[in-house]
Amino acid sequence: MVSRGAWFLAAVLGVGVAEAVLPRAARAQADMNDLLILPRAAERNDFDAVLNMLQRGDTTDTEGEDRRAALSFAAANGNMQIMNLLLDHLADVEHRDRFGDTALHWAALNGQTEAVKRLLAANAGINDQNGQGVTALMMAVSNNRREVVRILVDAGADLQIEDFTGHDANAMARGKPSILAILEKGKR
Repeated sequence: MVSRGAWFLAAVLGVGVAEAVLPRAARAQADMNDLLILPRAAERNDFDAVLNMLQRGDTTDTEGEDRRAALSFAAANGNMQIMNLLLDHLADVEHRDRFGDTALHWAALNGQTEAVKRLLAANAGINDQNGQGVTALMMAVSNNRREVVRILVDAGADLQIEDFTGHDANAMARGKPSILAILEKGKR
């Protein structure tokens, strides 16, 4: 059993001290509790844990760190097996984390082409803007994710949407000729 004093020290002095003060069994229990959270299991690409949690009745849109849902973690990782499982269990493709990002934003940011295609097929909002006004297309452009840019443009992403600083996808593509070429084709 962990003493009240050890917990107080951990709370006041931070996690590093907690590691030194808390007994191994208490840390092991904390690790087990961490694994019981659906978004954490998706982040770790643990299909069996995600499946077990869904079978026991956990909701697909349980929020983890920064209010991200499991679908966003799976999309960011490009884990199609977990994504399909979550979507089969009616995960909300429009769920937003505390920054306003959706699973499509995360997939675009990380260049996960198959995840982007699957989310679009599940009717993810192609032109949804996050808390800074940034769309999935803008994220893909900014991070030089050419294939994702191509997929989003071909699917009808709006090239004229501006973020809250007044920049659109074309402005973000300056200095990236291969991205500009894809955007130019999308204008036709």
